[in-house]
Amino acid sequence: MAILTREEKFQILRAARLAEERGDKDEADRLRRKLPLPLHLAQFMKDEFGPEYLIQGDWNLSEIEASHGKDWIAR
Repeated sequence: MAILTREEKFQILRAARLAEERGDKDEADRLRRKLPLPLHLAQFMKDEFGPEYLIQGDWNLSEIEASHGKDWIAR
C-alpha cells in the first residue's frame, strides 16, 4: 500500500464514520484497515497472533515498512 497523505487519512476516517452511522460496520472496518497501523499495535498483533494475522487481515503496514523495511513482518 502507498503512503497516505493526511487528507487521504481524513477522507477515510470520514467515510468510516459515515458507514458506522449507517450501521454498516463491515464497511467501516474495511475502511479503517486502510489507515496505517501504528508500530506498537502491529508489533502486539504480530507477537500475539502471528504475522499471518496481519497479512491475511489486510492491515495497512505501509508506514512500518517504509521505516523498518518490507521484511519487518518476517523478523
